[in-house]
Amino acid sequence: MDTTKYDHVVEVKKHVKSPWYKKCLDFSLNEEDTYLMREASIRQTNYYLCERDGRIYLVDSDNEVDEIFWVDLTTFVEIEIDGFIYRKYRYIK
Repeated sequence: MDTTKYDHVVEVKKHVKSPWYKKCLDFSLNEEDTYLMREASIRQTNYYLCERDGRIYLVDSDNEVDEIFWVDLTTFVEIEIDGFIYRKYRYIK
C-alpha cells in the first residue's frame, strides 16, 4: 500500500465477531480447520484506515478500497464493518 496517497493512515487488525462463550467452546480443531488455518497463515492480509481529502477508506494490502463515512480516526478504538471487528493497531502516518 502506498501511504503517500493519503493524509493519515492507521493500521487495524481484523477479527471475526463472535460471542466470548462461543470462542471458549470452539477450542477443539478438526482436520479441516487445521488445513484452513495453515492456508490462512501463508498469506496474511493487512488492513488500514486511511484519510484523504476528509474521506475515510478501508484499504487492504491487496489495494481493495471501501469508503466509510462514520469513523473518526483520532478517537476510534474499534469499529464493526460487515460482521468483522477492526481494532486500532498503530498509527503509520
